[in-house]
Amino acid sequence: MINSRSLADLDPAVRVVCNEHLALCHAAGIELIVTSTYRDYASQDELFAIGRTVQLERKPVTKAKAGKSWHNYRAAYDVVPIVSGKPVWNSRDPLWKEVVRLGKQAGAEAGADWKTFPDLPHFQYTPTLAGKHITLLEARTRFDSLGTIFT
Repeated sequence: MINSRSLADLDPAVRVVCNEHLALCHAAGIELIVTSTYRDYASQDELFAIGRTVQLERKPVTKAKAGKSWHNYRAAYDVVPIVSGKPVWNSRDPLWKEVVRLGKQAGAEAGADWKTFPDLPHFQYTPTLAGKHITLLEARTRFDSLGTIFT
């Protein structure tokens, strides 16, 4: 199973956006750590099970099954700000508003903006085809045949 934190495991186009996000946050005095980049299908399904079939005391951590997450295609990353050496997971902390703003400024889509199941630490960068973002089905086809969703 692979649940990477390495920027090297992002598609190069996504790595550029992520590095810009990190740099913008650093310039604003915000320390971020990347908590997840590429996940294989087994790791995605393991996360999907949390709060559903395992660790029932927890809330679900993702709504995406294997193949339904941009993490599976090296096109997403999760972050958390660090203050005094500790991660800030409180979504009401105003620091998150700036992290989200800077991620969008860097070119990422922010999971915090999703109407159903907002995902605060999640950012993604996906390619467009004929002016529209590709679908997860198109991503899977490209990834399986080319090893990348960016062509």
